[in-house]
Amino acid sequence: MLPSLVLKKMVMGNFTSGKVDPRIADSIDFMVERLESLTQQELASRLTLNCMTCYVEPQKILSLPITIMDVFDEYALSNPVREEMY
Repeated sequence: MLPSLVLKKMVMGNFTSGKVDPRIADSIDFMVERLESLTQQELASRLTLNCMTCYVEPQKILSLPITIMDVFDEYALSNPVREEMY
């Protein structure tokens, strides 16, 4: 497992370091604060889950309460993938 500092740099490396809108700067500050609150194991497990390609069989989760969070970002999910999810 990589050291915590390396994992945090992997995540924070994607944040903009130049001048940004104040609202975006606030959101980056919030994310940095949340990132600092995670342990090495928590961060490593979240990064692992985020990067894994897996398929969830729908019949195995039908009885579970699930919350789907979506963003209106064209680059997060393509429209066909988004429609399939719903």
